[in-house]
Amino acid sequence: MPQLPPHLIYLLTFMGALVISLVSIPQIMLISAKKRLFDVPDNDRKIHLRIVPNLGGVAIFFAFITTCSLFLNPDSFSNWNYIIASSLILFLTGIMDDLVALGPSKKFFAQFIAASITVCIADIRLSSLHGIFGVYDLTYWYSIIFSVVGIIFVINAFNLIDGIDGLAGSIGVLCSFCLGVLLAVSGNPGGASMAFSLMGAIAGFLRFNTSPARIFMGDTGALQIGYIISVLCILFVNSF
Repeated sequence: MPQLPPHLIYLLTFMGALVISLVSIPQIMLISAKKRLFDVPDNDRKIHLRIVPNLGGVAIFFAFITTCSLFLNPDSFSNWNYIIASSLILFLTGIMDDLVALGPSKKFFAQFIAASITVCIADIRLSSLHGIFGVYDLTYWYSIIFSVVGIIFVINAFNLIDGIDGLAGSIGVLCSFCLGVLLAVSGNPGGASMAFSLMGAIAGFLRFNTSPARIFMGDTGALQIGYIISVLCILFVNSF
């Protein structure tokens, strides 16, 4: 593929992910109906009154990974393979939890492995707090610990807000758009492409998730969105 200008790459990643998500979700809803893969309401944690498919995160993951793999320039993001590996771990964890319900310890362990791959192997970590609380440069081990904990925190933050129609998706679109613009302006086309790809994937999902929702993203989507948002935040902070 010839070298394309960054603004065209951003547009292609967004539109590609949007189209893939819009096309995929009706098929996922159809399969969920045939195989009876629903999020059934109960009286303890779930407030919705209808049975609703909860595999929308599959479309988000597929759209994001596909468009980034097609359009992301390896020279602009050399550690993309580690992001894919961590994303796959969280995808498998999320889909298993959506289908058979995993225990909290197993989900936390998968999040820890994904965060550790990102921080320790891909070396995507916070090396400085830039004066917040009077802290500037972090030592190597403090940087590792702080970054791993931060990634896990953001992942679970998105997982916790995935309970109201359109809430997690809307915040995901807003965060990815802002981070995409900021990364593009700060000269990180690889990170910006990831952000706009995620934005397109979530935007396509929101078409079917606004109230009354016809599909939920489930842990498959929430874990993925939280993870990518946390990585983008670290990339942006490190751009200074």
